[in-house]
Amino acid sequence: MTGRPAQHGYAARADEFIEIFFGPSNPVWPDRDPDSPVGRRLLPYLQVLHEASDVPIVLPRQDLETRQWVAYVIPLDGRHATAVGELLQAFIGTSFARFHGLPAVLNADDPVDQAVLRFAGHPSIFVVTSPRSAERHMWDAIRLLQHAVRNRPRRSWHAPAPIGRLLSQFDVAMAAGDNAASASVLEQLSATGGLSAANVAHLRIKRLSRLGRNSELLRMAELPDVVITRPPTPIRDAVLAAVFATALAEPLAAGDLAAARTRLIEAGTLVPALMDGSLTQLSAEALAVLALAALVVNSTPISDLLRSEPRFPHAGRAVGSRPGRRVPHPAPRCASRTRKPGARRPSVPHRPPVLLGRVGTSGRIRPRRRRRDHQRVVEALAASSGRRRPDRGRDEPSRRRSGRQDMDTRWPVRRL
Repeated sequence: MTGRPAQHGYAARADEFIEIFFGPSNPVWPDRDPDSPVGRRLLPYLQVLHEASDVPIVLPRQDLETRQWVAYVIPLDGRHATAVGELLQAFIGTSFARFHGLPAVLNADDPVDQAVLRFAGHPSIFVVTSPRSAERHMWDAIRLLQHAVRNRPRRSWHAPAPIGRLLSQFDVAMAAGDNAASASVLEQLSATGGLSAANVAHLRIKRLSRLGRNSELLRMAELPDVVITRPPTPIRDAVLAAVFATALAEPLAAGDLAAARTRLIEAGTLVPALMDGSLTQLSAEALAVLALAALVVNSTPISDLLRSEPRFPHAGRAVGSRPGRRVPHPAPRCASRTRKPGARRPSVPHRPPVLLGRVGTSGRIRPRRRRRDHQRVVEALAASSGRRRPDRGRDEPSRRRSGRQDMDTRWPVRRL
């Protein structure tokens, strides 16, 4: 429970304030005797004043002329005054007092008001008045308010951070290699409840892999459950890289393939569940583990595993083929047609002549321009228009070498 700021001589200031407040202008406690009936009734309010806590200070005053009792409620500061006003509205409100929820405007010339302003240090002071028929109920509600505020449980108010912001902070801590910061953010993500258990396990695997704690990663209790649920590629790569670092790095560096195979059989019980899936975006360590596992597990040949990956177009031909075995080339996209002697050349309707051609060794169609057909069309159009087509001139060979058509664009061509 937060209290008033500790100040030197606060008790002396409180005693001085009591002497002025219960002075001649306030005849509530004229003799200042704590054993008197009035002193015993004022004891709970004076204890709150000396405690210097966040419980609102409440002191009574009686008007000299009307003999009306009023209550001075003193908050800690301006911000505390907002909460105190809401508490007064909740406990007293308009049922037992004439209270509108706003601080009162004190008279600087009045000695009691002047003492209150000097002791509080701010002008946010509440003055609560009540009709004579409801005075007892008002003071009972004030005592209940102080008791509730004093005995309320300690609470730590904080706004929960959004999941997206926490994930960004986790990525930044991971990129910086900060062990303490990444662990703290991961605890917050686990405590918020916005992520499932599988997602939290994925984040923990990424963190351990980033920090190089491969043995701890493989000892995770939830790792078998993560593996059998077909994890995403980064998690799959992290687990396979951890297996490589702990079991295969040393024997493969020494060139001992048999020892690497034996150690993979002993330590790679989770690898078969990770063999299904694409090899895209996997690291070299993960691919080495999968390649060795494919040789150990006879159900998935290494040639089939690598041939299905576009990054290794010749891997299946190099690894899976036997010596002397010829791997057939893929069939060409189009095969050339043979025509019997004397047969009529088939016509291709609705297709420009430029698309006709022969199939090369690479499978692409080489365009073959039918210059004679073009020449016949141009001559027929020129004859129908009554004009004569000029001679080609000397630049005909150059025009043929450049691949341009022999149609002269100066002549108008009519549509058929």
